[in-house]
Amino acid sequence: MNKRKTLGNLYMIPCLLGNENISLLPEATLERIKNIQYFVVERAKTARQFLKVAGTPYPMSEIMIIELDKHGDNDWSEFLKPIFEGHDVGFLSEAGCPGVADPGAMLAAAAHRKDVMIFPLVGPTSIILAIMGSGLNGQQFTFLGYQPVKVDELGRALKKAEDISRKTNTTQVAIETPYRNNRFLETAIKNLNSNTYFTVASELSLPSQYIKTLKIKDWKAMKELPDLHKKPTVFCWLA
Repeated sequence: MNKRKTLGNLYMIPCLLGNENISLLPEATLERIKNIQYFVVERAKTARQFLKVAGTPYPMSEIMIIELDKHGDNDWSEFLKPIFEGHDVGFLSEAGCPGVADPGAMLAAAAHRKDVMIFPLVGPTSIILAIMGSGLNGQQFTFLGYQPVKVDELGRALKKAEDISRKTNTTQVAIETPYRNNRFLETAIKNLNSNTYFTVASELSLPSQYIKTLKIKDWKAMKELPDLHKKPTVFCWLA
């Protein structure tokens, strides 16, 4: 009688936050990466660069990399096929932890539907690092993800979250497309209450890291705001 073929697993692999200092990743995570030849990735070029830095023992010609469709036309179940042939599959985001404000969540959901084992690996997440360094309430926080693009809608969304924060003592956390960071900060300063605490956590884990928490009135009083243009940034606030 033929034995049932051993299934592989899905590994959610954290990437560096822009720093090529691979020692920031735990050794156990790096060892797992070195054993995987099948990857689903956000961007193939970035993934190959990361795998080389991570020390994959395989030539790039022997690694199967599937890049996600930018328009969301992805067959998530198809990406899991190697698992049913006995191979492990790794998911690589552009930066940080996959599945958090990230399309990796869709692959993990497909894996659950197929009863595939999922292993989230340890690595940096800018959201948690920002909360750790903010000095705000880390017992209760809400990750809001990306906020509205239009300035007037953004202002209303920030004030709504501030109101919830005031009533529940919950830290509010959001991210923005990096080229709109300066506008996000300016909109927050304009719309939030003067006594609300607001954190800017930019380029975390990099030599250029910037973390500062001030009341809105103190942000307003600054002669010059930090330039966050195209710098990965997390914003936190607590009323």
